[in-house]
Amino acid sequence: MQEFLDIVLMASAFDQRVVLVFEGDGIYALMKDQQAEVLDLKDNSLIFNALSIYDINDISVEKESMQARSISVDQLLIPVITSSRHELKQRLQLADQVFSL
Repeated sequence: MQEFLDIVLMASAFDQRVVLVFEGDGIYALMKDQQAEVLDLKDNSLIFNALSIYDINDISVEKESMQARSISVDQLLIPVITSSRHELKQRLQLADQVFSL
């Protein structure tokens, strides 16, 4: 996850419009109150909270993935836009570059 976030921040630093999309188990990365140190992982919450400083404000999560995992937007660390799988697919087709983790 850290390498992916580095790419996102670098793209933004070079004035690229960045749109983040989280789906499937990737949504868990956005959950509040994670204890990453328990799993010997890096805590990415500070980076997620700093995304707006880099003008990265377009962050979407797939509605169906949230429903399948019984997750609501108030459980997430940062504000997001919920979009259907179909809507996200259409947006990705319009992108110049897509990076996937």
